[in-house]
Amino acid sequence: MMILKTKNVFALIATAAIMFSYSCSSDDSDDPQEEETSDGTLFRANLSINSSTIEEGESAVITLALDQVNNTGSSLVFDFTFGGTADPLSDLLSLASTELTIPNGETETTLEVTSIDDDIAEETETFTLDIGSGIPDGATAGTTTSITLNISDND
Repeated sequence: MMILKTKNVFALIATAAIMFSYSCSSDDSDDPQEEETSDGTLFRANLSINSSTIEEGESAVITLALDQVNNTGSSLVFDFTFGGTADPLSDLLSLASTELTIPNGETETTLEVTSIDDDIAEETETFTLDIGSGIPDGATAGTTTSITLNISDND
């Protein structure tokens, strides 16, 4: 009788060990941040702009788009850097953040960049936005990761 109970305990321990091993597997295929597109690559992210040149006082809309719906179960947050010859304090309205977020279930997000209409005669200035070094896990760079906006003077 004791041998039968011992065999049952060993069977139970072996079953538990197999189940634990399976649940702790290093296989990342179930990780929602590693969702792949239909061709086996990660979500591709591209930037676009509705107008590459605006006059002082006008706005441009920059769009960050994925090649398919974000189905990771959470938002994809892209950090961006900006530069160019436009002064962020005197030529542009303040940017509230240096992140672009594509919520779960969406394919894109937008950022409106508004220039300030001043009375100073200036050369055409530029504003660049780049996501190349801020792409989150689960996504990869598409063909356009940097956008340049030209701001023409109207004085």
